Amino acid sequence: MKILLLSIYWSIALPFCSGLWANIPQDCDELVAPLISSEKIVSCVGQPIVLKAMNCVGTVVWSNQKKGNTLTVYPEKTTTYQAHCIKDSCKSKASNEVTVTINIPSSPLIKASQTKVCFGESVVLTATGCAGEVIWSNGLTGQEMTIQPIYSTKYTATCRNEGCVSCFADDIIITVVGGEPLSLTANKTILCKGESSILSAKGNCAGQIRWSNGAIAKTITVQPEHTTYYWAMCENTNCEPVKVVSPFK
Repeated sequence: MKILLLSIYWSIALPFCSGLWANIPQDCDELVAPLISSEKIVSCVGQPIVLKAMNCVGTVVWSNQKKGNTLTVYPEKTTTYQAHCIKDSCKSKASNEVTVTINIPSSPLIKASQTKVCFGESVVLTATGCAGEVIWSNGLTGQEMTIQPIYSTKYTATCRNEGCVSCFADDIIITVVGGEPLSLTANKTILCKGESSILSAKGNCAGQIRWSNGAIAKTITVQPEHTTYYWAMCENTNCEPVKVVSPFK
């Protein structure tokens, strides 16, 4: 009985196993390996790249198990690709290798000649560590630029190399310490005789706001007897006064 059972088992199992082997392509030296190429060998992270295979008389199977004579990949790191040609139960040798190098430019390091200035003063910003072109957040390019900030402003930069752009550099803030041009407003700009208007000055002033009529305050009330221009300035002991002429009379 045991011998009979074993005979039945093998009579069933052998055809099954032989079928499995039949589905696995075997190495065949006579089947020509494909020749693969890439439209470019240097790219940026995540950009599409088309790989092509030639000389295969069967089906091209790539190293990522995709099939077809062309393959579009989106590599996020430097990657090497190969392919085989499969026909019936034959598998060719591996193709040549194609390596796609992912270019990730280093973020530049930026520094300033000074980070606190009075209104009208200049600052030189310098970027280092970029092997390509430095692009500043204000749209200017170059490893160095001179700025004259009107307001306290944050600057950063990126590095562009062979079409790829780095992450942003760490921010650098240039602070206008003495005062910035103030924004002047009036609740009325056209008055009848005897009427009054409230003038306000808004903006960063690290000191006191002095009006053209001598008043010192952010907001003043005026009652002019004739058409009058008003102006205001930000006074600071460390910087020259920043004077602003009112747009209203």
